Amino acid sequence: MIKTLVSLNADLASDIAFRYSLRLSQFVDMNLQAIHVEEVEGRSPGSGWVQSTLERGLLHTAQEEITGLIKAAQSSYRTFDTPIIRVGKREDELLREIKDGSYDLFLEGILNSFSPVNFYRRLQSDLYRYATCPILLAKNMVEINKAAILIRDNTDLTSLISAFLKIFTKPGLKIDLIHLSFPEPGRNGYKEKVADSGASARKNAGRILEDARAMLVEDGRDRKESWIIQDTPEKFNEFLSDYGLIVTQMPRNPSQKSRVMGLLSHVPTAMLLCRK
Repeated sequence: MIKTLVSLNADLASDIAFRYSLRLSQFVDMNLQAIHVEEVEGRSPGSGWVQSTLERGLLHTAQEEITGLIKAAQSSYRTFDTPIIRVGKREDELLREIKDGSYDLFLEGILNSFSPVNFYRRLQSDLYRYATCPILLAKNMVEINKAAILIRDNTDLTSLISAFLKIFTKPGLKIDLIHLSFPEPGRNGYKEKVADSGASARKNAGRILEDARAMLVEDGRDRKESWIIQDTPEKFNEFLSDYGLIVTQMPRNPSQKSRVMGLLSHVPTAMLLCRK
């Protein structure tokens, strides 16, 4: 059973995350735990009777809002546990709960935007840098029809594939393996489907994809297709928009100049972000 912490607020991004988590339960045997952190601007929690009274009121209101959100959206899917409601700094409280609760997955929503600033800021936050489990970031309410595992030459295959297989324990999800790179300025890109043998004119990329496929097969899975793609982030974005989930490895210190991070900031679907 995968322990999944889902961050919820009374907003559209959280509604997307909540509904995506319910669809995700078709492919993941998981226990869903909602959490909401009520931030009090300019105050430190727990300082005096007035502050304690304010906190109790905030907690009660937040409890009603989040419980109402869950009841309104929940249908035939499994139920959430009683929501956790906290008052404090959101990032600190979420990170503390992830660590103390030994969660296997953290899920939250973000509205899809063509501006990468908020995406970079999120990846560079302490929450994303120090979370002890993979993070699933839901951007749109999409069907989880198939997943793309993105691989580069420097990808730690063992940790990436292991993290994916640990979470997606149920059969039925179609998996594609994609080796991605970007062309040098002034050069054209290419897209090549790799045969089962892993043979490819681009030998190194083909070998990496075959190694990844072998790890899936060893666990009783297989990929549907393997692709070697070298193209611009814009072209990648078009290709990846057909997937319901993108699985990739996230660096400890992502750079705003990274073309991979630029690509991911514009991909309109959900992403499972795994650390090395």
